Amino acid sequence: LIVLSGCLESELCSYILSNDFEYAQRLAEKYKEMFEDRYYLEVQANKLPEQEYVNQRIKEIGRRLGIPIVATNDCHYLGPGDAKSHDILLSIKTGTTLKDEKRFRFKSDQYFFKSCVEMLQSLHEFEDAVERTLEVAERCCFEFEKNGYNFPEFRLEAGNTPDQYMTQLAREGLEKRLKEDGIQEQNVNTYKTRLESEIETMNKMGLSRYFLAISDYTKYAKSNGIPVGPGRGSVSGSLVAYTLGITEVDPITHGLLFERFLTAEAMAMTDIDLDFCAERRDEVIRYVIQKYGEDNVARIGDFRYFSLRSLIRKVGRVLEIPEKNVEEVANLIPTFRGKEFNIDDSLSEVPELGELIKRSHQLSELVELARQLECTVSDSLTDPFGLVISSVNLFGYIPLYKDRQGRMVTQFDKYSLEDLGFVHFDLLPLKALTVIDRAVKLINDNHFREDKTRFDVKTIPLDDPDVYELISNGSTEGVFQLESPRMKEFLRRLRPSRFEDIVAVLSLDRSGPIDSGLVDEFIRRKQQERIDYLIPELEGILRDTYGLYIYQEQLMRTANMISGYNMAAANELRRAFGKKKPDEVSTHKNRFVEGAVKKGLDVEVALRIFETMAEYCEYAFNKSHAVAYALITYQTAYLKAHYHQEFMEALQSIYKSKRHDD
Repeated sequence: LIVLSGCLESELCSYILSNDFEYAQRLAEKYKEMFEDRYYLEVQANKLPEQEYVNQRIKEIGRRLGIPIVATNDCHYLGPGDAKSHDILLSIKTGTTLKDEKRFRFKSDQYFFKSCVEMLQSLHEFEDAVERTLEVAERCCFEFEKNGYNFPEFRLEAGNTPDQYMTQLAREGLEKRLKEDGIQEQNVNTYKTRLESEIETMNKMGLSRYFLAISDYTKYAKSNGIPVGPGRGSVSGSLVAYTLGITEVDPITHGLLFERFLTAEAMAMTDIDLDFCAERRDEVIRYVIQKYGEDNVARIGDFRYFSLRSLIRKVGRVLEIPEKNVEEVANLIPTFRGKEFNIDDSLSEVPELGELIKRSHQLSELVELARQLECTVSDSLTDPFGLVISSVNLFGYIPLYKDRQGRMVTQFDKYSLEDLGFVHFDLLPLKALTVIDRAVKLINDNHFREDKTRFDVKTIPLDDPDVYELISNGSTEGVFQLESPRMKEFLRRLRPSRFEDIVAVLSLDRSGPIDSGLVDEFIRRKQQERIDYLIPELEGILRDTYGLYIYQEQLMRTANMISGYNMAAANELRRAFGKKKPDEVSTHKNRFVEGAVKKGLDVEVALRIFETMAEYCEYAFNKSHAVAYALITYQTAYLKAHYHQEFMEALQSIYKSKRHDD
C-alpha cells in the first residue's frame, strides 16, 4: 500500500495552509514511521498561488525528514480543452448556472492529464519529483489474474465432484419429470439423449457449480413456498435446467433449443435470470448470503449515464439558453428502437440539426459541450437485481463499499466483474407471481378447504376454451402482459385460440413487428384456411406461426434442416443477422446456399429462403423467453376466467399495498 500526502484539501496541506508548520511536520513524520518507504510527499501542478506556497513548504519538510517527493496533477478531465465542459458538469450536479459567481467551481483550468513536458513547465525546481512518478507507477503495477470463472463453492460429500453431482441430480430430475408430465415411452429416449448431450456441454465448459448454485436457491425458494417464475430468457431452452427445477418449461414439448442458450463452441458465459415473488425475494437473497458467507456475496454496483436529450436540456439550463431553443435541438435527436443517436450520427442523419446550429453560435456551443459530455456518468447506484456470489472472500479481489442499508456493494459493474471471472446472478422481483400465489391461497381457502385435493395452478390445462374466450374479447385487465389498450386491440383482432398464439402475441407486441406490418400479416394469416410455404419441409418449422418467422429458434432450425448447419453454427448465423454485419452475413449466405444445394435444393429457392430469413431476423424474438412468460400470462388469464373473485382480490391487495408503500 503506497500513500501520497494528497491535494490542497488533504490533512497535511490543511495544516500547512493554516500556518501550523510544526504540526504538519510531525504529521508527515508519523506517516513516514507508519508506512516507511511507501509514503511520499506530494506536490501538484495546478498553478494556484496557494499550491505554489504548499509545494515549497512540502519541499522543506521532505528535505528535513528525508521523505521523497512525487509530482502529480489533480486530474479531473483529460485535456485543457475540457475545462469548460467540466465546469458545466459541476453546475449540472449542483443545480447552478455559469453566471452564478457563488457556484462550486475549480479555481483554474489546469486539472487535466499533463505530459511530462507540461509538468516540468509547471513545476520548476521539482524535476526529481516529476521523474519519481515513474517510480511510483512501477511500484503500483498490478494485473488482475483471471483463471476461468469464479463460481460459488458448492459443498459436496467426500469423493463427489460438482460434475458428478449435477449429472446425478439431472438424471433423477428427468425421471421425475417424465412421470409427472406423462411422457410416452416412445419419446423417452429423445429426452435422455438430449439430457446427456446438454450435460456433456455443461461439464466441458465447467458450469456445473453455476447450475448447482442456481438450482439450490431455487429449490430453497420453492420448498419454503416462495413463488418462482417458470423461466426467463434463453435458459428455458435447457432440459438440464428443467430437470434441476430451475425452470418449469419442457423445452422439447415447446420446440425450444438448448443451443440458443449455450454452445460449447462459443465458450462464452451465459446468464440465467430468474423471477421470484416480489414480496419474498429478499428471503432468497438472505439464504444465499447465509449459505456462502457475507464476505463472499455482494450486491453489484452500476452506473447511470446521461441520455443525450436530457444532457442537452441540462447544458442549456446551465448556459441559460431559452428553453424553447433548447427543446428545438433536443427534439431533433433521433432514436432507433428506443436508443438515442449520438451527436455525430444525429448531425449526419438530421440535416435540420446542422442548419439550426449554423445559424446560432449559442446553439452551436450547446451541441459542442453536449458532445464533450456524452457518455458521462450521471450517478452511481446499485443494480437492484444482481448479486455476485464467489468462492473466495471478495475483499481480496474487488473494491467494495456499504450502501445506506448496510449492504455490501461492488464498485465494479457486472461487465467489469465478468471480465475478472466473477459471475453475477440476477434474482428479479415479479409481482405477477405474488398475485398468482395469493389467488391460489384464496381459492384453496374458499373452495378446497375440506377437500383433500388442492388447486394447483401448475396442473391447469393449456387448452381451456374459457381462457381463450376471455383473451379474445380483450377482457385482460390484470392479466400478465396483456393489459395495454394496444394489446387488447391486438387480441380482439387476432382472437387467440391456442397456447402457441399467446406465445406469438408476446413476441410480436413490439414496435418493430408493429411498424413493419408483421402483426397485421400474422393476424391475416391466422384467419386463412391455407398457408403456402416456400418448400413443404418448412411447414414443420413455421406451422405454429402461420408460415412467418417470429422466433430466433425458427431461423436456427431452418439453417439446420435446409443447409445442414449444426445448431451451434445456426446460432452463429442468428447472431450474424442480429449484428447486421454485411461481411458475416455474406459469408453465411454463401455457406447456406452451398449447403442447401448439396441437400438437393434449387439455388434460387435457397436464396429466397435465406433472404426471407434475413428480412424477418430483425424482428425475431427469443421463443424460450416468450414461452415461459406466456405460461404466466395463461395462468393469470385462467384464474381470472374461473376464479374471478379470488383473482381480483389478490390483484387489488397487491396494488393497495403498493399505494400504501408509496
